[in-house]
Amino acid sequence: MIYYHTFKDLNIKGIYDHEPHLSSFQFPDLTNKSVLDVGCASGYFSKLFFERGASSVTSVDITTSVIEVIKQKTGYNINIIKKDLYDIDFNNQFDFVFCGSLLMHSFYPMTLLKIIYNSLNDGGQFVLSTGGIDGNEPYIRTEPYLGRSRGDVESEVKSANESIWWLSKKSGINMLNTVGFQNVEYKSSYYLNSTEYGASIGHNYSSLHHIWHAYKN
Repeated sequence: MIYYHTFKDLNIKGIYDHEPHLSSFQFPDLTNKSVLDVGCASGYFSKLFFERGASSVTSVDITTSVIEVIKQKTGYNINIIKKDLYDIDFNNQFDFVFCGSLLMHSFYPMTLLKIIYNSLNDGGQFVLSTGGIDGNEPYIRTEPYLGRSRGDVESEVKSANESIWWLSKKSGINMLNTVGFQNVEYKSSYYLNSTEYGASIGHNYSSLHHIWHAYKN
């Protein structure tokens, strides 16, 4: 079983280690908040949100076998949903939504952002982290989907293992404003690098990530 995230307290090696970058996210106080983790992967952030006092954590991904193991190991009452992300229909249900390193792989990023917007309660907060490019101009870099093999694309979720979208700080703000978010702010950036373990199994990457905070109404 391959873990996307590293869990040091569980002695689990993953492809990436987000712990050194936690301060970059500037997460709010989640005490008694209902939380949605969109594209949760192996569940590092879902686990973190639970530990930070969220009243409920719902984790959604098309593949949930790894986060199920994390739930079993921790005993945390995380609500895990195996579902196509474009079929999320949690209208006005969450105080806080997080989406990390997913938008860059989505074929339809604006559709996904609108779904996330709709899932928030009025006054709810969204934190987005995704692949970035330098500069303050409203630039977006796209890379063609090569479709080298069926293993390179999860067609049922309309997303690719390849990174398609790379956003500048300003383009991220513009996209979030377009779907209706208010008080959108670029917060920080960091480089997400593969761990030694990740590199040893063929995942040797380093990518700039930007982080934005936004609110519904």
